[in-house]
Amino acid sequence: MALETEALEVMPIQSGAKVTLRGPSGVTVKLDGEGYTNRFAWEPERPKRIATELEIRAKIIGSTAGLGQDVPVRMAAEIGHGKIVWNSPNTPLAQVGGDVLQQWDLPARGLLLRIAARELRLAFTLVPGSFPAIANAVVQVSVQPVQDSHLPVFPYAARAPAASRQGFPLEAQEWRLTDANGQPLAVGAVGLVFGGLVGSLFGPLDGALVADWRPIPHNAVGWVPDALCFAQYR
Repeated sequence: MALETEALEVMPIQSGAKVTLRGPSGVTVKLDGEGYTNRFAWEPERPKRIATELEIRAKIIGSTAGLGQDVPVRMAAEIGHGKIVWNSPNTPLAQVGGDVLQQWDLPARGLLLRIAARELRLAFTLVPGSFPAIANAVVQVSVQPVQDSHLPVFPYAARAPAASRQGFPLEAQEWRLTDANGQPLAVGAVGLVFGGLVGSLFGPLDGALVADWRPIPHNAVGWVPDALCFAQYR
């Protein structure tokens, strides 16, 4: 991937050292469905390509999608690890019928990942072919060094009154619901619907089905309960 660069940026890393980047550590990119034309990278100036633990955040912050539409943004990565560059997702040696391997989807609530790398390049694209057509989407993405590979979740709990609109933390992968005493919800006690990126609602779902940890739906940015309950995220 060729990086579209701006001015050099100097950023502190572990142990008080500093690294000079060949591009900015955070950008806002506009995707128009014309392929992987917008790229973002953590690329220290040579020869100081220090292997560093990195945290990457990315989120769709705007779109021309109509109310209720999904906004299909996909992402590919190149990860500099040792003297090898790893492609993610990995391209199989053979593909049935010549189908191209689909790239990673950007979840509606956003993406947080931590990875150790010498260099990292990300490319985003708005998938064409939506109906009605989506002219563009805007993605915000940033990277910075960290010293802990453990992913924090903020907030990790929420009080959810009836009809309140709740958001899923970008960092969370799973969630569960309880009553005020921390006990699993009784069947039929709380119903809920999920909210999508551009106002779509899907469900309903009995809150009792989320008594144990469950994956957060890919297309959901939040949820709305019809009675008071409490959520935990991890």
